[in-house]
Amino acid sequence: MYQCQTSSGTIFSDAELHKGFAVRLLPGKGRHLVATRWFNPGAVVLQQDPYVSVLSDERTPGFCDFCFRPCERPLRCTRSKLARYCCKEHQRLAWVAGYKMECEALVRCAPRVPPPTVRLAARLLWRRARCGGINGLWRLEHHWDELDDRRKQLYAQMAVVTWWVARWGTWPGFRTVAQLLSLLSCNCHTVCDEELRPLGVALYPTGALVNHSCSPSTVQTFHGSTLELRALRQLAPGDEITIAYIELAATRQERRETLADSYFF
Repeated sequence: MYQCQTSSGTIFSDAELHKGFAVRLLPGKGRHLVATRWFNPGAVVLQQDPYVSVLSDERTPGFCDFCFRPCERPLRCTRSKLARYCCKEHQRLAWVAGYKMECEALVRCAPRVPPPTVRLAARLLWRRARCGGINGLWRLEHHWDELDDRRKQLYAQMAVVTWWVARWGTWPGFRTVAQLLSLLSCNCHTVCDEELRPLGVALYPTGALVNHSCSPSTVQTFHGSTLELRALRQLAPGDEITIAYIELAATRQERRETLADSYFF
């Protein structure tokens, strides 16, 4: 395998050089992303489609459930009466990608509709049953041991609701699903439109490895449900790729409290 060494001594493989980023592990920092080549301000550093995603209840009537783009004349699922699509092709792709199981579950739960977080977890479990294990996702932090009893109880209750929705395939156990819900809470991105209005949430396994900084090196943008990280300044090989997890206009104390409560640092 071809390797390249930077002036700082960092070594990148040819695959890492091609992608433009590499995953690294350091004590105290954990797994994180670093640039493997030069990026000018505004350049796309990372682009990734979601592993799983779900629209918010408010956005479901007017947006495509598959691509998160607005629908002028949405095609509605005739059975579940919930999901809408911008075209027949996206409706077909969503059906193949797992909406077939979700549609059956929604019909079974009608007239109640499970909350988006439960549907997101169910979609992940259905993908696991369809495509194999989700062991790679467990490399992401779920912070179960840091949770207080109130939040553990909340995720346990949500796991019961998830079981009711996702009764298909092999059930991994209530504790595992409760931890999965905690993992989604810590690692999902809020998907926004061009005016920064929230559309839903999505899990990007690589994007979830990007650390927080109050002086971030990149900013997250979305094209439909596709995540893009764009450089805010010039990045050199070896520079860490960071984003802001929170509102940077808040005071330092408010930022510290929000990070400690939501992300446990």
